[in-house]
Amino acid sequence: MMPPKQSAAHAVTAFDGIEWLRWVDREVSLKKPALAFQGKTAKMMRPADAERLTGYRIGGISPFAQKKRVPIAIEEAALRESTVFLNGGQRGLQIELEPNDARKALDAIVRPLTA
Repeated sequence: MMPPKQSAAHAVTAFDGIEWLRWVDREVSLKKPALAFQGKTAKMMRPADAERLTGYRIGGISPFAQKKRVPIAIEEAALRESTVFLNGGQRGLQIELEPNDARKALDAIVRPLTA
């Protein structure tokens, strides 16, 4: 079983379709992802819209190999871990990798994203 502090939840917001990765054991802040991309507020994208945007089904949305590339932010605390687990594109499939490798592969920005 993956430690919660190493497991990232992937979220897609309606603010310009941005995506962000946050720890599953931390409280969500929708303002912080918006601020990371110079916005004021964000809201969660409707499931059908997120599926259409990414090409993945809810519960299996991965930040990798999506239909449309959108900006991604990673919680800054992730870079203090030796490895993190990210969704691999279907429910129950997790990918373990070094956080800086994820950041580079996704061309993601690093910001504080949780409350």
